[in-house]
Amino acid sequence: MKQLLTLEESDNSITGNAITFIDIDETTFNTYAKIGVMKNGKKIKSLTNQEFNTYDLQPGESFNFDEFRDSEVFNKTSKPIDLMIKKIQKLIDCIKLHGKTEKVIFLTARADFNDKELFLKTFRQNGIDIDDASVYVERSGNLTDIKNVADRKRYVIIKYLKSGKYSAVRMFDDDIKNLKTFIELGKEINLGKFDILQNVKDRYPRVKKILFFPLRVDETGKAQLIR
Repeated sequence: MKQLLTLEESDNSITGNAITFIDIDETTFNTYAKIGVMKNGKKIKSLTNQEFNTYDLQPGESFNFDEFRDSEVFNKTSKPIDLMIKKIQKLIDCIKLHGKTEKVIFLTARADFNDKELFLKTFRQNGIDIDDASVYVERSGNLTDIKNVADRKRYVIIKYLKSGKYSAVRMFDDDIKNLKTFIELGKEINLGKFDILQNVKDRYPRVKKILFFPLRVDETGKAQLIR
């Protein structure tokens, strides 16, 4: 895997705008909320965020997200991953400084929290300008008709790319499954699926293909470009 030293390294050949999707749990913050697995009205196990990403419900089982949606738990227990926090704010500052129309999307597997303001306060307390117009939080956990986390995130990414505004896409995530789905999506789009590439070419005639940068974040916050 290639070490990505700076965000700018991925931007050398970009024509047009970039959009960046950033996971929250174990990518921006170390988090400790658990998802319950219920059966016959009883909790039979608790899952970490990483375990939830790959867990397949068995017959008669269901998830309980009460703790996962608790803003107070998120605010009190989340620990910032400092290296990623610095990367994120550097990116937001660059967008603001140069008046770019780029986007930073926090793309989480979680659904809506029970207290939006307390949830957002966690970002502010840790130096992330979550209130800037370039920043938004997408809660893919609300897409309950889509079975798994990777496909939910894929759906959200497609929604943004259909605008034709973005000729480069980054994804920071700790989960290799999500990144592999992202890589495959990039191949499909550059082969003409969803008419996304054509929409981008109409806006930016110099673009030959959309650039996809899958970035795996380790426990220290270091991001590596994978292929």
